[in-house]
Amino acid sequence: MRRWDVELFLDDIKTSQRMDMLRCKSPAMVTRELLMHMIAYNLIRELLVQAEKRRPVGQEGRLSFIGTLDRLHHWHSPLWGNPSSKVVTK
Repeated sequence: MRRWDVELFLDDIKTSQRMDMLRCKSPAMVTRELLMHMIAYNLIRELLVQAEKRRPVGQEGRLSFIGTLDRLHHWHSPLWGNPSSKVVTK
């Protein structure tokens, strides 16, 4: 049963981080690519932990890894992609 849980967990990581197809060709570069995916995964999980600590009492619930990843993708370009772009909020 435990191995099955690990398999499902790895499948979820591969799907959420679009790792279904690794882009590198050499073994050394594939290792680096996998390492970068693991670092990114752990950084997002840490972001979730920090966000959970800041939630007001009464709003407990499960924060979503995919939801957090979607928000990061949404804010990626305005924050890091183009220094002259501005985010318009209402």
